[in-house]
Amino acid sequence: MAALFGTVLAVAHGAAHAQSDPALGGRKPDVCADTAGERSSITHVDVCGTPTRRSWLRQILDHKSSETFGDSAVVRGDVIHRGLGRVAAPAALPGARMMASGHVSLMFMPAFMGMQGNMIGDHNLSSGAIATTYNAVAGSKIRVVPDGMNAQMYMFGAMYAISDWLNVSVMSSWTRKYMRMTTYKGMMGSTVLGSNSGSTSGFGDTSVSAIVRFYQDQHTHLHLNFGLGLPSGSTTDTITMLAPTGMHMQMRAPYGMEIGTGSVEALPGLTYLGTVGRWSWGGAFRARIPFARNSHDYNWGAMYEEDVWAAIFCLATWFFRSASIIRVRTGSADAA
Repeated sequence: MAALFGTVLAVAHGAAHAQSDPALGGRKPDVCADTAGERSSITHVDVCGTPTRRSWLRQILDHKSSETFGDSAVVRGDVIHRGLGRVAAPAALPGARMMASGHVSLMFMPAFMGMQGNMIGDHNLSSGAIATTYNAVAGSKIRVVPDGMNAQMYMFGAMYAISDWLNVSVMSSWTRKYMRMTTYKGMMGSTVLGSNSGSTSGFGDTSVSAIVRFYQDQHTHLHLNFGLGLPSGSTTDTITMLAPTGMHMQMRAPYGMEIGTGSVEALPGLTYLGTVGRWSWGGAFRARIPFARNSHDYNWGAMYEEDVWAAIFCLATWFFRSASIIRVRTGSADAA
């Protein structure tokens, strides 16, 4: 099945530039030289003078990257860093950006998906072929065949920086799924009885994760992600289906239509970031691996995702031009 996703990332943040200090007569604080005394060779320099006092709300909303590599000077609070101001990791990729100690960021990201048709492996399969083929798992022929499914997902979460090298996050979502189905008459044959549709909606599973920076230099960062997926979403939603007998029956929705997985899952990952001048690039590996079957004696298949991207920062427009490639592999559902 073909799928199309769209994402938008919204992060609460504040200004990241040196403030005029009233104690210095309204002028900006001077920049101190390092012990070497050469501006061209410094990695970071302290800002002289008394820092401007900020309210607790400003400190929370003053989202700043704690990354300290790259070629362009970026002012962060009371320190000027050669930092991550020009790295454009995909917005939907958790674990790519980290914050300075004590800061909080809020995230809201909508995603949309559309799927059409059916496949077994790499081969397309018609609805009629499915309806007339014996299914060993079901113990009979499948007489109600899905034709397509749409989904809307609105993800939200919060991240807190325990330290510059350790950030933690909590994420959940609200999801609506809609499926179209064709019902075939009787227990055999290819005569179409009719079509119908069903939908489910609700809050999905919750993930609790940590991001650890375990290596960094001027041009490279490596982040380790690990977490748990917690089964907070429902696995008992029902839909009304047109049965092969011609009656409309209410039944538990197929597992693909359920909002939650019902299983505790491991969420490991590894992220690489690099930058030189106006160029940035990176790669990431993420996985979702269920520990065991849920209370309905099935679990979703394990998912593995690989991402690579590259971007260039355009000085004329202050925007990035970027390209990314995403590969997702999903295992078969494990059912009794």
